[in-house]
Amino acid sequence: MIPTDNDIQNFMFAETETANFEVEPNRSGSEGTDYILKTKKGNIHNLYLCSINLDIERDIKIPKHKLGDLKDDLSVALVVILQETPTILYLIPSTIFETPDNRIFFENEIPAMPNLSNWQIKVFTNAIKELSQYEIQNIKDKL
Repeated sequence: MIPTDNDIQNFMFAETETANFEVEPNRSGSEGTDYILKTKKGNIHNLYLCSINLDIERDIKIPKHKLGDLKDDLSVALVVILQETPTILYLIPSTIFETPDNRIFFENEIPAMPNLSNWQIKVFTNAIKELSQYEIQNIKDKL
């Protein structure tokens, strides 16, 4: 069964609640921000929610105009789905795209059509270990 957008949103809410974060939809309409995450320390982070179903695809492209400016308080909340394995939520700082590694994180600039320019995240077997540093349970104390 392919998860719906509602399933992905509910998973993100459940994972952030387990990590003792408060999350609410962004009502201000700020570019690149779907949700506002508040930590117990009072820190506020903006989240851009997206998902990848590894049974179907191996990468996700985030339009640059949707993510907006890369900022320290903006993270990509990436839900990774793979049948027969636990679903995982990663909170990837948007600033990772300032110097993409061209292995997992990529910048695809299309000067002739800027609206098609995007940030890309590739997920493959060896990338999972590297991405684990951004898994919500591993990053929650750093936020």
